Amino acid sequence: MKSKLINAVLFCRSIYIGLKKRIFHRAPAVTVHNLGISGNTADDLLNRVNRVTQLNPDLVILMIGTNDARRGGAVFENYKKSLSSVIGEIKKQGATILLVKPPPIFKNMPGNKRVQHICNIINGLSIKENCYVLDIYDLINNNRDGARFIKRDGFHPNRAGQKFIGQHVYTFLVQNNLVKKTIVCFGDSITARTGLKAPYPEILQNLLNR
Repeated sequence: MKSKLINAVLFCRSIYIGLKKRIFHRAPAVTVHNLGISGNTADDLLNRVNRVTQLNPDLVILMIGTNDARRGGAVFENYKKSLSSVIGEIKKQGATILLVKPPPIFKNMPGNKRVQHICNIINGLSIKENCYVLDIYDLINNNRDGARFIKRDGFHPNRAGQKFIGQHVYTFLVQNNLVKKTIVCFGDSITARTGLKAPYPEILQNLLNR
C-alpha cells in the first residue's frame, strides 16, 4: 500500500513538472515584427508595403515622416499621397492601423516646423481613413525634459526615448483594446534597430508578453 502511494505521488509530481515546463516554455502570445529601415520616407514604405501584407498582420503600427521633413522642399503633398496609398494597401488586407506621429526635431526649427505639418497630415488621414492615432510628437514636445529622449543629432530617440515610445504604444494598445496576435511595426530608423539594443518594437514585444 505504501509503495502504491509513493508511486502515485511520483506520478502526480511528474505531471505537475511536465505542465510547468509547458507553461513556462510556451510561445509568446503576441508576435511583433520590426519592419523599420533607416532613411526611409513615405515613398519607400509604399515601395515595400507588400512585405507587411505578406505577414498577414492583425495590427500595423505605422510611424513615418521624420526623413520626409528633414529633406525639406515641397514634400507634403507627396507625403500625404504616399502615406494614404500605404494605408489603403494595408486596409485591403484587413489589418487595423495605428498611426504614430514622429518625435519632434530638436536643434533644427525649420525641420521641426515641417514635422508639425507632417503631424497635421497624419491627423487628417486618421480621420479620413478611420485609423487610430498616437501623438508621440506632443508627448515628447510638451515634456519639459523632452530633449533627454533624443540623441545629440536632434531627431533619433536614444535608449530612454525608445523606452518612452514603447511604453506609450503599449499603454495605448491596452487602453483601446488593440492588443493583437500579430503586430507589424513599419517605419524608418526610429522603428529600426539603429545601434540600440532595444528599439521600441522589441520593448513593445516584451511588455505584451510579460
